[in-house]
Amino acid sequence: MFQSLSKPVTKIVRCFSTNAVDIFKKSCYSKIDYKINENENVQKAVNRFASCDIGCLAVVDNHNKLVGIFSEGDFIKKVASAEKETAAIQIKDVCTHAPSILIAKPDDSLEELMSKMHVKKIRHLVLVDKEELQGLISITDLFREIIKKDKEMIRRFTDYKLGKGAYFGSD
Repeated sequence: MFQSLSKPVTKIVRCFSTNAVDIFKKSCYSKIDYKINENENVQKAVNRFASCDIGCLAVVDNHNKLVGIFSEGDFIKKVASAEKETAAIQIKDVCTHAPSILIAKPDDSLEELMSKMHVKKIRHLVLVDKEELQGLISITDLFREIIKKDKEMIRRFTDYKLGKGAYFGSD
């Protein structure tokens, strides 16, 4: 009797499993150039923030290797509050450099990504696989995935309650 009840639970977990790569593919960052060269000026990054409605860029060197990240927070704390001229400052001088940034691995789960952001109180993670920059994930991407997951769970429980299928996932 108990064995038949465990199958639906396994099916629910499988249905909702998602990883960092899946989340990035649905992210607004997957549709834009989310990288900026470290030698560009801050004004170019701010223009990209505004035009793409984003809050962070991955900073790369001339060989497209990850150097760090430049976020709205970096801009506010290191440029705007110091009343510095944005066109005169290079990104590499005000970005958060690689040893200090937290990364997402391709197989990180939604819960692991949320935990990383929560612990460091950050809103973006760079997706790195084998030292290679693969993408950028925002907290908005995680919220979207959580909402989708919750809506699906509600639908499944409602279907079950209404007698649609003998167990979750059956029609």
